[in-house]
Amino acid sequence: RQRQMCIRDRSSADEVAGSPISSYFHSDERAGVIDQLGLLSRGSIDAVAGESRALRSDLSTIWLHWTATTVTSKQGELDYIVLMFEDTTAKHQADVVTTRNLNVLERLNRLKTEFLTTVSHEFRTALVGIQGFSELARDAESLDLGEARLFANEVYKDARRLSQILDKMLDLDRVSGSRTLMHISLVNLNTAVRDAVAASWDEGARHHVVANLEAILPMVRGDMAKLCQVISILLSNAIRFSPDGSEVAVSSRTEPGCVQITVKDHGVGMPAGFDDQLFGRFRWSADNPTTKVLGSGLGLPIAREIVELHGGRIWFDRLAGAGSEFHFTIPTATGPTPANLAQV
Repeated sequence: RQRQMCIRDRSSADEVAGSPISSYFHSDERAGVIDQLGLLSRGSIDAVAGESRALRSDLSTIWLHWTATTVTSKQGELDYIVLMFEDTTAKHQADVVTTRNLNVLERLNRLKTEFLTTVSHEFRTALVGIQGFSELARDAESLDLGEARLFANEVYKDARRLSQILDKMLDLDRVSGSRTLMHISLVNLNTAVRDAVAASWDEGARHHVVANLEAILPMVRGDMAKLCQVISILLSNAIRFSPDGSEVAVSSRTEPGCVQITVKDHGVGMPAGFDDQLFGRFRWSADNPTTKVLGSGLGLPIAREIVELHGGRIWFDRLAGAGSEFHFTIPTATGPTPANLAQV
């Protein structure tokens, strides 16, 4: 009955009566509703039901659960159709929230599994080294000073690796939760680049690390040590990812409202489809050629969190030949201070 369709708040029932039902439904829903009602008129079935978006008089959308039932005459012919409507907007919104919460829980569960996979592999690798060299030292019938130092050095490197993983885990937790202590000041990113390059010389001894810096950069507002950490993470990954003897270049330049830092390597490049995973947490696969770049899977997420905390963004580009370019931007000090940075 058309009088049941007063959801458009017509001024009178006479205006509602005789108007097409399709005019009350959202344009995306009309064809489906008409097809279902057509089954009733053809006598295929005697009742249909559905849930569709409908329109109020102000053209806002609501959700309706509707049922349509045929009423036949004494001769068994279709006389008219009774339609009943129930406003299910609140229920639909609750279902959407529930589904969203379930998706969040599933994502958290997936991240937990990925985290355990990553950490267990990294810890097990280091512990195998510690256990193996300790057993060699313990069971050796004779061990000269040189061998003892060699074994001790390997044990020390693996223990240091465990310590670094734990530090990264704590850093990521603090930064992602905005609980890290920030020391905000005016920063020249050229200085941050020079400090990070100098710190990478030992790690990049077999590479040619160069800095191509714009002569004059506008100041940015941020934590000098944290911004150096971002550059160091990108440099460390680029060095690990590049063949010996190749060049790793870090550059700076001024962009509208921000300063951009780029780290370029000449490795094999990131595989297609890896964009969403690269800055996600705890990604590791033994068969993945990029695993040696991601290491424990924690460095790039830390870099992303720090950059976003400063109001910037971070991304990468694949080069046409080989290698990758990692970029991040930090707003200049003349612009508005990022809200999350101002709260720290």
